[in-house]
Amino acid sequence: MTSRADVVEDAADRLRLLLDANRTLVEELDLPEVLRRIVTAAIDLVGARYGAIGVFDDDGRLEVFIHAGIDDETAAQIGHLPRGRGLLGDLLDGGPAVRLDDVTTHPHYTGFPAEHPPMRSFLGLGLEVRGRVYGNLYLTDSAHGTFSEEDAELARALGETAGVAIANARLYDESRRREAWSSASAEVTRELLSPDGIDALELVAVRVQELTRASLVAVLLPAGDGTYAVSRAAGTHSQELVGVRTTIAAAAPVEPTIGTVAAVCAPLGLDLPDVPASQAMLVPLVDADDPRGILVVLRDGPPRFDDTDLSMAEAFAGQAALALGKRDLRQAREAMLVLEDRDRIARDLHDHVIQRLFASGLTLQSVHATIPVGAPRDRLAAQVAEMDETIRQIRRTIFELHDTDPGQGGVRRRLRRVVSATGDGGTAVTLQIDGPVDLALDDGLADDVVAVAREGVSNARRHAQAERIELRCVVRGGEVVVTVNDDGRGIPEHARRSGLDNLARRAEARCGTCRVTSGRGGTTLRWAAPIPDEGYDA
Repeated sequence: MTSRADVVEDAADRLRLLLDANRTLVEELDLPEVLRRIVTAAIDLVGARYGAIGVFDDDGRLEVFIHAGIDDETAAQIGHLPRGRGLLGDLLDGGPAVRLDDVTTHPHYTGFPAEHPPMRSFLGLGLEVRGRVYGNLYLTDSAHGTFSEEDAELARALGETAGVAIANARLYDESRRREAWSSASAEVTRELLSPDGIDALELVAVRVQELTRASLVAVLLPAGDGTYAVSRAAGTHSQELVGVRTTIAAAAPVEPTIGTVAAVCAPLGLDLPDVPASQAMLVPLVDADDPRGILVVLRDGPPRFDDTDLSMAEAFAGQAALALGKRDLRQAREAMLVLEDRDRIARDLHDHVIQRLFASGLTLQSVHATIPVGAPRDRLAAQVAEMDETIRQIRRTIFELHDTDPGQGGVRRRLRRVVSATGDGGTAVTLQIDGPVDLALDDGLADDVVAVAREGVSNARRHAQAERIELRCVVRGGEVVVTVNDDGRGIPEHARRSGLDNLARRAEARCGTCRVTSGRGGTTLRWAAPIPDEGYDA
């Protein structure tokens, strides 16, 4: 009678434990905490010494593994987590619980690692919800020697609740991740559209790294040579990666991809530094079928990127690309307004100021012809010359107002940088520019002009010991002429002329000329090349 009462009481206690476990599981939404509660409840429920739970991804690979009964030191000595093969892999197919008196006798048993504690009795089952197996529950070394059928029934009942709890925790985690992606997308959009915001592309890289827990995130933008280059990066070795070019053409279609680092990055031709990463995600930044860039995300270790990660990253990238497009349109409109205003000012200077000065100059010249030779006549001639110089300066200002590349710097700005970079060491360098150099010269001819100016001024300062250098660039009559005059000692007879030979080859390649005259009074370099017809319509 007492034995039967003990059995009934034991059954009631176990049922109470099951109900308590079910209640605590449905109250929690944090996945790691849910898994810990499942393992602890299962050990208490069936009287096991060891317990573990594994959650698998869509490809059947172990994503999360929580164990109980093995201390941290022993776990560290064991090393890598189980890979879900052999007996543990059988449980992924669902079905009834597997109950063994000695796990080592099972035909699919593959053995334990060297530091793993010995285990004999085994109870395992899949955690299944609506036909999908989310993970496995493993229990070993029963306090009664072996696990009973009743233990299996209790574990199965707990497993059903555990499966629902895991599914709910995953849905909650996914909703939180989507909310975080949405918040980051709104932040990036706001900064991209802000006229004085922070570096929004840097923010894209930082936020994606935070959201994906990535080792490295790189933002690739189209480069001037038709490929992609890393514009911004966040994470390990990020500074080393900025500026690195790819081999894929910017116009080539790029599909959203997840996989290994080699599989994802190799088609890009992206040479990555030694970044600890085992998986990668690639997401194009596309605005209305217009490619604007690529997001490359590298991560080391679990969890693996899945389709949910990819879809959320795609939505984020699409919003960022749309904001980039709107920002570019806004900047283009602002640039157009600036150019229109400059054009109006240039037109007013030409139609009103210069014409009045020119008319005044003609009047002064006619008066000059009637004045006898002497000091008054000379002073009037000087004023006429000063007025001519003023007209020339206004014309140069008009051409500068038509500089169409104020952001990157047209030929005028590049020539000024040449002067500022070389105008030291006691040498005075002056610059004179006549004609529409920024409108008339294409990129290749502009590069040649700047190279000639740099070489000529540099030679005069370093080798000629000149005190004064005059640099002049003139666009007139369908050609561009660069002249460098100095008052130095001239070119020595046996001096190396490799730099001047390079300038001569540049001129020959453009059917132009390069002449150097040198003497005791100084040296003059004159480099000229015709302007292609498509360069500027005078």
